[in-house]
Amino acid sequence: EGEALRDKVRLRGYGYRWQGLSPLFLEVKRKIGPRIVKYRQRFDSFSDDLFRPETWRPDASRAAAQVAALVHRHRLRPAVQILYQREGYESAFAPSLRVAFDSQLLALHPRQRLEPWMADHHSFRMLPDTHFVFEVKSDGALPEWVLRALQIGQVEQRAISKYVLGIEKLGLQNREIGVSA
Repeated sequence: EGEALRDKVRLRGYGYRWQGLSPLFLEVKRKIGPRIVKYRQRFDSFSDDLFRPETWRPDASRAAAQVAALVHRHRLRPAVQILYQREGYESAFAPSLRVAFDSQLLALHPRQRLEPWMADHHSFRMLPDTHFVFEVKSDGALPEWVLRALQIGQVEQRAISKYVLGIEKLGLQNREIGVSA
């Protein structure tokens, strides 16, 4: 589903307020047909330079060439912040099987600070309270019991981009960042 070749670059952190307690990661996620490859570089300290892609100094990992090419080719700059609560599970029976429930999805402008009142305000909420994003991931084919459970639960497979939802929520499509609807 979607484009056969796609690259995503993101700066990923964990927690609503980064205070040096958990790392940040510069990620390049490349989709080639049905296959997805992710390159990550860890940053243990935060600086405002991380919001300016032209200052990124990727390490010698495989991500370095990817990031440098993408930053140059697309003149990357921050577009949106996506924040959400994730509840994740790993299978005891199928080691590569992971399930996640993402809720309380919020969209903020790149340098906008999260304030407590924003979590309940409609202008930042990307989904109604009764909705969540349910992800099932596996390194191989999904086990038959998972497929049966999804069928019994009448779970519909849909590709959802939190990034696109955020861009739409903030009304940024077709504007300064060049995203089409």
